Amino acid sequence: MKKKLIRMVSLVVCVLMISACFPVYAQSSSNEDFSIQPRWTELSTYQCSLTSHSGLFSNAKVASTASTHSAYSKIEMTLTIQVWSNGAYIDTSNSWTSSGSGATSIEKNIKLSQGNYRAKSVVKVYSSSGTYLETVTKYSADIVI
Repeated sequence: MKKKLIRMVSLVVCVLMISACFPVYAQSSSNEDFSIQPRWTELSTYQCSLTSHSGLFSNAKVASTASTHSAYSKIEMTLTIQVWSNGAYIDTSNSWTSSGSGATSIEKNIKLSQGNYRAKSVVKVYSSSGTYLETVTKYSADIVI
């Protein structure tokens, strides 16, 4: 019995030592959003950003791009600026839409008053025949104006 216990402990120690020899790699993300990203059905790439921008008539730049695996899939994108108010983000009147086959994007320079803002991008993807495939929502990092 004692021999079996010693063999079992030795086996566990060997397995742990061997597994410690294998390197572990992590991928660095350039996005501001470090949350877990889902696997999508047809959507290939998707980004949403809101950054401070100094311009004559603007102080922020909002952008969102999306593309699909198939060049024939249809994409509908809605990009909305949200402001922090009373403990939650609410939509502002700043909203734009875009659509395309295989890819679409929106990029705008805007003027915002003082506050805490983020961008919300919603993408709906359809097959080339028009069958609904998926809806994906992405938020930018917060900025303070």
